[in-house]
Amino acid sequence: LELTGKNTVGKWWDITSNLNLYNAIVKAANIPGADNNSRFSWSAKLINNFKFAKKYSFQLSGDYQARTILPVNESGHRYGQNSNIAQGFILPIYGIDIALKRDFFKNNAASITLQFNDVFKTRTFETSTSTAFFTQENYRQRDPQVARLNFAWRFGKLDVALFKRKNIKAENENMQTIQGGLGQ
Repeated sequence: LELTGKNTVGKWWDITSNLNLYNAIVKAANIPGADNNSRFSWSAKLINNFKFAKKYSFQLSGDYQARTILPVNESGHRYGQNSNIAQGFILPIYGIDIALKRDFFKNNAASITLQFNDVFKTRTFETSTSTAFFTQENYRQRDPQVARLNFAWRFGKLDVALFKRKNIKAENENMQTIQGGLGQ
């Protein structure tokens, strides 16, 4: 189940929230020493957009992934392991990101954004696996606290009505072709 909402708190603040609820199941009872494993889990993301001054905005976002079971990847091996067992799990993953944006030109056609990921250096990937044969703990932190400077230029304005007109015209042509073929 995925729930997404956007709420305007004020003229200068809006919040976008996302919540995912799911049950993960790994069937491994056919493997010696392994059992089936399932776990209800969830993840959430909250994005706060603040507009201040005329062309400036600030974004504060946070995400959380609750503890979940380790999936088996395409090659049949677990992340960081050479085993198909179902006794492992991923510990919670969470972090906070910030961004500052400045719009430029008429109709805000361009913008420059400075982003900073994982402000508190908390976004780690940790796994734990335990069987009758071994116990394994994994800890990994990839690209912590990355800063990015982005420039965006928006060319023109997207006219959704143009796509609707083209689709209606194409549908009418297809119907005429079908009707012409049926009349023969």
